[in-house]
Amino acid sequence: MPAPKLLQTYAYFAREGEGGAARETKPSSWTGFSLGTVTDLNWTNEPDEIVFSKPVGGRWVDQDVIAQRDRQTFDLTLSELSQNFWKLLRADNPTITGGAASYVPGRTMITRGWLRLEQFDNAGLRNDTVEMFCHLTITTQTIGDGLIQARLSGRKLYSALNSGTFENLTY
Repeated sequence: MPAPKLLQTYAYFAREGEGGAARETKPSSWTGFSLGTVTDLNWTNEPDEIVFSKPVGGRWVDQDVIAQRDRQTFDLTLSELSQNFWKLLRADNPTITGGAASYVPGRTMITRGWLRLEQFDNAGLRNDTVEMFCHLTITTQTIGDGLIQARLSGRKLYSALNSGTFENLTY
């Protein structure tokens, strides 16, 4: 029986046009693209399946299933927010110098880019890295007592470079 593990997840997002990020070009470095610590992550796969049947013994049985669509959506909740999160929230991309910048809310609505999620176990070993070109939307942000949190929704978009890597899965 595997030992229980706690996972810590970190999110990075390089907006299309930043750091060389484009649909078919991943950022060469993820330094400076942190969004924050992920406290909740939900994946939804919508394969839009087609079921093929055939007659067996006087009745129809399901013979095969083919997914005709590759559609993944996700929701993640972030805490320990970075300056890149605030840029996404206010839909602008100012250059922040010394922790300050002026912006115009809604000036840069591009929220397509490369999302990188890294998951580490409680021993500090990376277990999973996902890099996907996607569209992000900030659905809610809560500022109050306790953690400042934000909820993001995303949709994986096609790129030949979408990838993932498992490491240290020895439990």
